[in-house]
Amino acid sequence: MTESKTLRKTDATDDRPFFYKLASRYALIFAGLFIVYGGVSVVLGFLDRKYDDLADPIMILLYGLVLLAPALAFRERKIWGYWGLVIVNVVVVVNSAVDYSHYENLILLVLSLAALSTLFAPSTKQYLSSGR
Repeated sequence: MTESKTLRKTDATDDRPFFYKLASRYALIFAGLFIVYGGVSVVLGFLDRKYDDLADPIMILLYGLVLLAPALAFRERKIWGYWGLVIVNVVVVVNSAVDYSHYENLILLVLSLAALSTLFAPSTKQYLSSGR
C-alpha cells in the first residue's frame, strides 16, 4: 500500500497564530450560517409552496455568499480579505449596538467584538504582513 501525500498541515507543523486561526474559523462559520439558513429556508419554501416569501431567504443566502468571499480571502492571506472582515464585523457591531433590546443582538455584539480583537491582535497582523 502506498501512502497518499497530502498538503494538510498537522497541529505540530501549523505555524499560523492562534488568533489568526480563530478569526478565520469564525468568519467561515458566520458566513456558513447565513448560507445554511438561507438555503434551508429556500428549500422549505419550495416544499411548502410558499413562493411569496422567498425573497428574504434568497437575500440571506446571497449575503452568506458575499460574506464567504472575504472569509476565504483572509484564509489565503489576502489583505482585502482582512479589511473585508474588519468592515463586516464593524457593521455587525454597529447594528447590534443600535438595537440592543434583543438578546440575540447582544450575543452578536460580543462575538463580533471578540472577532475584531482577534483581527487586531499583533500576532495576526504580523502573520499577514509577513506573507507579502
